Formats: sequence, structure tokens, C-alpha cells
Amino acid sequence: MGTIIDKFNLSQESYDIEPELRVRKLLEQSTPFSYVLMKNEDPYGRDLEIWKYKVKNNPATKTRLGYVEVERARLWKDEKIPSNWIELSFLMRKLFIRNDGDWGGPKEDSGDTIYLKMNHSMTNCFCASMDYIIHHGKESNRSNSAFREDSFWSIPKDDPGIAWGLKDCVTYILQYFDEGIQNLEHKQPALWTDDELAIMAAKYHVKHGRMNQ
Repeated sequence: MGTIIDKFNLSQESYDIEPELRVRKLLEQSTPFSYVLMKNEDPYGRDLEIWKYKVKNNPATKTRLGYVEVERARLWKDEKIPSNWIELSFLMRKLFIRNDGDWGGPKEDSGDTIYLKMNHSMTNCFCASMDYIIHHGKESNRSNSAFREDSFWSIPKDDPGIAWGLKDCVTYILQYFDEGIQNLEHKQPALWTDDELAIMAAKYHVKHGRMNQ
């Protein structure tokens, strides 16, 4: 009988599509029937595509709303986040362009992508749009930008713009794409009007910026 590392192929997790397929199934089970999540067949593209069908059209039509990028945290084993976490971290390679060993600007589709981080047992998760993470975060103190796989972007773990738990992440994803909040995200936060700030506070589930402790 192999080890857990062998069982889940963690030594090659970056290339293992099993976490993406499992997350796809979990998300789709919690969405209305008109929403469909699909594995992106482009190996260099985002992990999951989210589509919405308009079934009342004749014939029915579908529109790709955006993407979900998945990270399965190896060290977050249980429901609760590890007690030694002082921040929430995200892989910079998923957020930013890298050229000749240097980090550049955000990837082109960051405004159309939700970053979802799942614990290893797939019983808890948190998410936010990539634009929100980029605009509200910074490079982690534990990041080593010289190495692609050791470069991390971080947000305070009590940031109110983070949705927690599968149910709230599904709500977040649907609201983000259906209500066009991603268009607002393309603006720098410093340029948001008071009304836009109020919209962001409402749509980013301020009450859900609480963690299971």
C-alpha cells in the first residue's frame, strides 16, 4: 500500500488534474442547473471554465462567463486553517506574467478568473477574484522571487474580501460573473467611487471574511 504522497501523486501535483476535476464536481453540485463547469482542455490555460446556458432560447445558447483557478493546499490538512498561518498565500505564477526570471504584470485574464484554494481533504476552501487578490495583496515575506515555485503573494487572513467555505465561494463566483463585478475590478481601487466601494463591500461578503477557528 503506497503512501499518501503516492496515492495522490503529490510529487507531481502541479500536473495532476485530479484536484481540478474533484473541485469541478463539488462546485457544480452546488450551482443551478444552467451553470456548467468544464475542465479547460488547454494545458496552459486556467483550470476550469464556467459556462451559463440560456435554456429559454430556441435553440438554447451558452456563454463562457470566466474561469476558476484551483490550488490544493498540501499543508492545510483539516477543516480549520493551520494555527501558524499568519496570512493567506497564493502562487504568484498563477497571478503574474514571468519573463526571463522576472515577475511582470498581472496575467491578461486575471479579471475573469476566481482563485480558489482548497484544503487537502477538500472539506473547506476560500476564494476571491484574482484582481482583488492582486490589488489588495503584496508579495509575501516568505516568498523567494528568484524561484518560480517559491514565489507567493499574500493577503491578511482576516481580509473581508475573501469568501470562505464551498457554499459562500459558489455564491461569490456566481455573483461575480453574473453581476459584472469583474468589470469594476479592472479599475484600480484608488479610483473607485464611494458608490463602487459600497458595491464591492456588499459583493465581497464582508460577513464571510471570518475563518473557522
